[in-house]
Amino acid sequence: MAISVSQARAELLTDKIKVDPRFLIESTFYILNKESRLVPFVFNDVQSHYWPRITTRDLVLKSRKEGFTTIRLARMVAKCATIPYRRAIVVSHEEESTKRILSRAVEMIKNCAINLCAKVTESTISFPQMKSSLYIGTAGAKAFGRGDDVTDYHLTEFAWWQKPDLITGIEEACVKDSEGCIESTAHGYGNPFHMLWVKSDKGEAGIILPDGAPRKYARHFYGWWQDNTLKVDCTRPLTDVNEYERNLKTEFGVTDSQLLWRRMKKESMFDPSLFEQEYPAFCEEAFLVSGAMVFDALALAKHEKTARPVLWRGEIIDKGDRVGMEPSDRGRLSVYRVPSRNGKYVISADVAAGISEGCFSVADVWDLANNEQVAQWRGHVAPELFGDVLCLLGAYYNYAQLVPEVNNHGLTTCTRIQDNQYPNLYRREKSTGGSDLGFYTSPGRQGTKIEIINSARAAVREFSFKINSLQTISEMRSFVKLENDEMDHMPGAFSDCVITAGIGAIMLAKSEYIPEETHESDRIIKGRVSSRMNIPKFRTGYQ
Repeated sequence: MAISVSQARAELLTDKIKVDPRFLIESTFYILNKESRLVPFVFNDVQSHYWPRITTRDLVLKSRKEGFTTIRLARMVAKCATIPYRRAIVVSHEEESTKRILSRAVEMIKNCAINLCAKVTESTISFPQMKSSLYIGTAGAKAFGRGDDVTDYHLTEFAWWQKPDLITGIEEACVKDSEGCIESTAHGYGNPFHMLWVKSDKGEAGIILPDGAPRKYARHFYGWWQDNTLKVDCTRPLTDVNEYERNLKTEFGVTDSQLLWRRMKKESMFDPSLFEQEYPAFCEEAFLVSGAMVFDALALAKHEKTARPVLWRGEIIDKGDRVGMEPSDRGRLSVYRVPSRNGKYVISADVAAGISEGCFSVADVWDLANNEQVAQWRGHVAPELFGDVLCLLGAYYNYAQLVPEVNNHGLTTCTRIQDNQYPNLYRREKSTGGSDLGFYTSPGRQGTKIEIINSARAAVREFSFKINSLQTISEMRSFVKLENDEMDHMPGAFSDCVITAGIGAIMLAKSEYIPEETHESDRIIKGRVSSRMNIPKFRTGYQ
């Protein structure tokens, strides 16, 4: 079909419209609301908040039905109708969604207060006078980047795409000064959308183009409580508010009317455990697949906000007469605080098999003076060599008490530490299996594994220790209560740092610290960490 243009359109193509498409949208566009009534396009609260924060590359994690596809679609229509040579594309995750988006675009144009010169084909809306076009398609249905020049793109529900690598072709087709947005509700942990979100949070390049150029995205999160329509009349204040709901009220100003909507919505869902994924209050809980987070998500957010940056990263090695430190951007040891001269420390450790594709061996160093995590070693290494690593790390931190888990491969690690004649290895009060070395983790509801997890939970919630490792915080966020009431990490995630944090919490609670006059030793020398104060009384085989 063809839509004619009136003389009034020429007068409205002003610099103001070109600079701010919102003027054209809210002045002339009409859309169908939730009741299927045609109404003027007035931005809702979420759209109004997002609009001035739009950048050239946006990554949007959101609750359901907040209007992001609609506003980005309207922005593209407005730009294509007023700016020459725009080549815009919208790509959805499945065919039915694509049809709905195309229909929505056609309705915007057909019901516009001014006549926009547009021609609609099966999947493309062209604007002949501007020589611009808007393509709306499904991921996988078209190969972009083969001669196409893209000026604007919007990728909707990206977490659900079957072929997420299509984004590389779209990015490669983008011209200079292009504008793009990836938007989605979450769809689990560890998938390309989640990894893109994590990388953008760290300031890393989310996408590497074929020519090696990095592409970074600005993160935007919008929770369900930011949508003012999600509430029901509440005739009297709620008196049965649980701890999670109290946190929502404290942190985000959620009202009783909103809490009541949340309760009713969750009860009406076929699978209520998916509520946090579909209607997250904060970004961390959006990536839950099922079950509930074991650790308090709001408390984890506070731990992350107050975490120290990495002071030094590298490898710890045995120099024969001293502990050596070699700086490396990809080193397995992260130091947040160097040891104080008279400081006392404890090192909790979880031992893995040392297989490169398997779990990690992890060691956390805790300062007994203030219960702070001051260093973390995380990597793949054979269990006996991990014993050497612990000896070196312990020696550096004033011969800290070593508390490795003794189960399975841990016995090899503990035996190695003992053979190295390390002077401060933890021994249990009770012998289990003929040995009292290390921390024994027993399964079951009465076992020490439950104690480890619950101790870490309490320490996180009550801030009785300070976490600096973002890896630890990430693993805690993916640690969930499963349908069988067991607590474990989600598929594709790890929990080694959770175990070391739990052992650390137990040992910190047991330790009695007598303050001494201390000061920071001068151990940072020209990019290296000097260990001249710690001369090992043992010899390891770790180089």
